[in-house]
Amino acid sequence: METKICARCKQEKPLDQFCKNSQQRDGHNVYCKSCQKIINKKWRDNNPEYFKAYSKNYNDNNKLYIANKSMINIHGISIEQKSAILKNQNNKCAICGKNIGVLGRDSHIDHNHETGKVTAVVCQRCNHLIGDSLESVDILNNAINYLKLHNK
Repeated sequence: METKICARCKQEKPLDQFCKNSQQRDGHNVYCKSCQKIINKKWRDNNPEYFKAYSKNYNDNNKLYIANKSMINIHGISIEQKSAILKNQNNKCAICGKNIGVLGRDSHIDHNHETGKVTAVVCQRCNHLIGDSLESVDILNNAINYLKLHNK
């Protein structure tokens, strides 16, 4: 196994502990990943305005990529898969029928909290309704009965 000595901590480590860097003769960074992480954090802490502007610019220019990665990480489906689910629902909330889009604050992926299985796409209001009722059919039935009793 090939190794390299980190220029900061002076420890000999396997090459997989160094980021790739095509500008270096051996193709790897001079600092190990652990040391580079410390260096990067120190730089960010010393340059908060630059880092904030850089982050804003990156986020503004990569909204779709970020949204897709987030959706895959949280729910295990891509924007394309969410779009297909929504298309099957005629671009409407699965509960109330309100028109909703694929992206935005009013479009939520509903899923079974025990299995993680995606069930449908719902609007924000219906997502809160389900969540606030603890996903309990009994609570929702009690709420329906309450409304019937008091909305005469």
